[in-house]
Amino acid sequence: MEPSVPAPIDRPDLDARLAACGFGPVQWFESIGSTNTWLAERARAGAPAGLVAIADEQTAGRGRLGRTWIAPPGSALLMSVLIRPSTPVDRWPLVALAMGVAAMDAAVSAGAEEARLKWPNDLIMPTRGDRKLAGILAELVMIGGAQPDSGAVVVGIGTNVRRPPEVDPDVADRAIWLDEAGAHSSVDDLAVAIITGFAERIRQLEGDPVALLADYRARCATLGRDVRVELPGTVLLGTAVDVDASGRLVVREHATGTEAPVSAGDVVHVR
Repeated sequence: MEPSVPAPIDRPDLDARLAACGFGPVQWFESIGSTNTWLAERARAGAPAGLVAIADEQTAGRGRLGRTWIAPPGSALLMSVLIRPSTPVDRWPLVALAMGVAAMDAAVSAGAEEARLKWPNDLIMPTRGDRKLAGILAELVMIGGAQPDSGAVVVGIGTNVRRPPEVDPDVADRAIWLDEAGAHSSVDDLAVAIITGFAERIRQLEGDPVALLADYRARCATLGRDVRVELPGTVLLGTAVDVDASGRLVVREHATGTEAPVSAGDVVHVR
């Protein structure tokens, strides 16, 4: 557990707005190491599905492949949600895709109409040089050595909302904020929109995963692009042609013409 984590603040205003979709309560932090880490500890302690953690600042936010996620206070929505999927465990990798669809739909509704998904876990602006608007990290939480299907999934998302007054030039080249993209949303409104959409997509995952995958593919800017996939000890060059039923990216290799499914790796859109 994170040391010296301050007590969270209840948010009954957000709880009321989320009641219809079955998520909540919301626990809000002025500052915390990682909402994912805190929520995973709550999951192991038996917290019910639907618990939400939101922070104004994270001091140890995490992304995929061990990367950090840093955002000045007030500039981003930093949020994690806890779910206990009733769907078979082999579908659990699709949870991150469900969050991606919900996040893109919320961004588009807020005015970032050109936002698209980059496999596996990013929301980007292709017309702005693929600059990153949001990142998603889904983590499986095992409960006391039980079977995977008795565990939980914590899904974290960091979405850039308001561009800070001062931004490191290297960050500015790779990131974009909703207000910079012409969108307008408060952090609270964005949180409600994303969670409401996520609840709908989880119901879709549990009832009709084929439809969820079709919706993801329709929003994915990676498909049809030439990509470089950086894997341990090798690099795969090809064209992204599909996202399969397990959520893997299918790449047609340039060198051989064969199609290879990729379940993890650093994907770069080749211009």
